Amino acid sequence: MNNWIYLLLLLALGYFVLINLLVVLSVRKMSHPEALIKPREGEGLPPDERFRLWVHQRGFQPESQFDFYGTLGSDQPLEVNAWLSPERDILVLLYCFGDKQWLDIISSFNDQYVLVSSDTPDALFLPQPPNIMLQVFVDMAPDALYQKHLEARDYLIQRFGVSPDKVDVPVTRLVADAIRHQMDYIRSLPLWYLRGAWWKLFRGRRYRNKSVIELIESLPNGR
Repeated sequence: MNNWIYLLLLLALGYFVLINLLVVLSVRKMSHPEALIKPREGEGLPPDERFRLWVHQRGFQPESQFDFYGTLGSDQPLEVNAWLSPERDILVLLYCFGDKQWLDIISSFNDQYVLVSSDTPDALFLPQPPNIMLQVFVDMAPDALYQKHLEARDYLIQRFGVSPDKVDVPVTRLVADAIRHQMDYIRSLPLWYLRGAWWKLFRGRRYRNKSVIELIESLPNGR
């Protein structure tokens, strides 16, 4: 019996060390994102037909395509496709890696606050800076996720009097700035290099499938 306890403790320690090591390596690598973003070579992985139809119906226009070489242990890039709304104030990013694809819908306000709606739980793994408002609805269809994003946008505009920003710089610059800002924030946290396993196990459960509206309203005085 004692041998089983020792084995379980050893496995738990190994998991703790491995996850923390991967987080440290990832954060260090992504702290210089400009070197990881490259222009798309070739056609890349096309979005599925339903997604192409959805962005077309919503009037989104293709903005750019690029590759992100930030995945540890793989030479294969993360392929990123970007679209902008007709008003250029909502950015859609579709990520493709192997046979997987996931989606971020993004708005910024007053050149300071950012609202991100995502359909992947991996978005909750690492902490975001305080000015990033993230809501994750796992595997939600694009149109439903878009509606959740619009609801949160309207809430933020009406409650806090903020105004949406238009995208007037290259999307690659916005992505690089966002990654660098997040990595700088993570590295500012006390003992961040020892907290990766905790984030992996518990952060997602706390925030998954909760809207920004719910999260704000749950705070004392809704702030």
